[in-house]
Amino acid sequence: GDAHSGGVCANAEAFAARLEDGLRAADPERSVEVINGAHGAYTFYHYLGVLERMLHLDKDPDLVLMVVYGGNDFSTGLWHLFHGTQRFTPPAAVGKRKRDCARLHPKAMGQVLNTLEYFTHAGPEEVELAHTAANTLMAAIKRQCDVRGIELRVVFLPSPSDVPDQVDMESIHAGLEVLELERSALELITQMGDRLLVDLAACDVATFDLRPVFRRQTRELFWRTDMHLNLEGHALMADSIGPWVEEWWAQRKR
Repeated sequence: GDAHSGGVCANAEAFAARLEDGLRAADPERSVEVINGAHGAYTFYHYLGVLERMLHLDKDPDLVLMVVYGGNDFSTGLWHLFHGTQRFTPPAAVGKRKRDCARLHPKAMGQVLNTLEYFTHAGPEEVELAHTAANTLMAAIKRQCDVRGIELRVVFLPSPSDVPDQVDMESIHAGLEVLELERSALELITQMGDRLLVDLAACDVATFDLRPVFRRQTRELFWRTDMHLNLEGHALMADSIGPWVEEWWAQRKR
């Protein structure tokens, strides 16, 4: 995952450590180690790289959990770089609004609005390219796992805009005004997440969509200061995914 999974918090409070604690508590006789390979600004290319690096360990992992963050993982920058193609460049007026938004509302810009602004102006072809990139890299990750008998599972972590009752939306809405975008434009973030989950299911990759889980909560799940997952969010994520992992483990032992 990216910075959300890496944790803007103490390591012991992050999702991975909490998941490890929960799995150990469920079966004290079982040896469990959860390695957190997440890092800020990671996207699909980085997830493939992390997997390849982890495969140099003494023992292959039994399970790889890839946490996709819906707010900014659909970047096409590296795809264009590696394929020698031209990334969309917005008109000067749009670029100025983007810089103004980054200055006035940096947390919203980094976590949601940068992706939204780019794909809104780049258009459907670039959105389609983002899905092509995601699917291509996910297929490469799955191949690596299948060859080694590793279970690959994907957790979809929602953008704050996908769970508006659990986050301070004031900065996001103010940023939309600076960018001169309607609030309805946020639906694009939701649609791209939906499409990814459908594509993964078609490739026989098990997924866990955290959006319904988050939406049932009555408390804020992201820090107000930077809009990363807060301690409540990390705890909820670990508590929700733990039984899903346990179910897989029980099936594996049969």
